[in-house]
Amino acid sequence: MEMRDAVTIATNRKRAREVLLSENIPMVEKVKAAKKLKKSYDKTGTKPVCADAAILK
Repeated sequence: MEMRDAVTIATNRKRAREVLLSENIPMVEKVKAAKKLKKSYDKTGTKPVCADAAILK
């Protein structure tokens, strides 16, 4: 994996986390963000850990 790919994945996960943890975001957007977060873990073949694991449960 290239460094650029790793940065993109980290940025996408951070944005998804921000949406999921915000109180003022509509539920539809939170569902989309959760799907993106899960998809990023599926693509890399890793398991969500810490906060991400708790969010995706």
